[in-house]
Amino acid sequence: VGKLRCLVRKFTKIIAGLFGFFIAASASLHAQETPPPDIWAAAAKGDLDRLNTLLAGDDKAANAGDESGNSPLHHAAWNSQLAAMQLLLDHDADINLQSDQLWTPLHWATRNRRAQSVGWLLDHGAKVDVPAHLGQTALHIAAEQNYRVTLALLLAAGADPNANDINGQTPVHLAALDGYTVTVTQLLDNGSDIEAKTSWGATPLSAAAARGRTSTVAALLLRKAEVDPKTDAGWTPLFAAVVGKYKGPAQFLRNSGADLHIVTEAGNTLLHAAASSGMDEWIVELLDAGLGINAEDGGGRTPLDHAHENLWTKTAELLLAKGATPGPKPTLHHAAISGDLAKVRQLTAAGADLAKRDDWHLPPRNWTPLHYAA
Repeated sequence: VGKLRCLVRKFTKIIAGLFGFFIAASASLHAQETPPPDIWAAAAKGDLDRLNTLLAGDDKAANAGDESGNSPLHHAAWNSQLAAMQLLLDHDADINLQSDQLWTPLHWATRNRRAQSVGWLLDHGAKVDVPAHLGQTALHIAAEQNYRVTLALLLAAGADPNANDINGQTPVHLAALDGYTVTVTQLLDNGSDIEAKTSWGATPLSAAAARGRTSTVAALLLRKAEVDPKTDAGWTPLFAAVVGKYKGPAQFLRNSGADLHIVTEAGNTLLHAAASSGMDEWIVELLDAGLGINAEDGGGRTPLDHAHENLWTKTAELLLAKGATPGPKPTLHHAAISGDLAKVRQLTAAGADLAKRDDWHLPPRNWTPLHYAA
């Protein structure tokens, strides 16, 4: 037994020694195989010696694209490596070169909140309004990220405060959407259109209300924004706020004279909206204002149906106590969800649209009958 233990100890030492040897050898081999920094890494680190070596004798190196088409200048700008940026420019780097996603170094510097890089690029001739991914300019990015110092630099350089992205959104829409009130006012002070509309008809006030941005809604109303602009779907800011159950913005809008009697393109009233979000106090006020408790939307649904569908039990009880009744719901969607095959056949034979989306549903769903059947 003693000899066996001795052999085991010796064997264990041998294994441990071999393991250590292989670890050391592997590390040494890795160190030998690790290549020196490529031109993009050198630019990102501001490694001027390495950059000089890589740029020497290669006219194309300064504009070489990485796997995403980003140049060394993109990487240097992202990290505020100003000396590297100057060196690259001295070697004919294209200051407005766009990556595969159309980002320029200015976009990159803006996105990474590198005000020094932004200022340097603008001072050295960078174009300020180049549309990139989603059609966004650097100003869109600064507004969306709430980078007010960068925003000021871009505006001072002549950035267009009303530039549209591919969805028709201007920088002030993006700032309003996220509730960046100071940025919103900064943009308005520099010429942003307070009534600018997106491709679906939303104004900055519409955007702020739809996200429940109380202070931004208040600021826009103080700036005399139109209180009842309608989107293509017929939604007003108040309607959007009530659907989202945003009490603060809704109250500001009502106090500013918002119309309580609007009807959307899908036939929804504010009472449908309040029922869908369980805003019982608003239901009482809207009934007092004369809204019909059993008004039907485009899907044949009454406010009571919306309360039931969104599982607002107390809201449904309130509506029932006030005389609410369910709607006829004569749509193919309802036949599909209830499994009424005879009704489905009857409606399709009568020409019901199989691709019709339930734009009356609150909150928005936009399902077809097939979605419901599935």
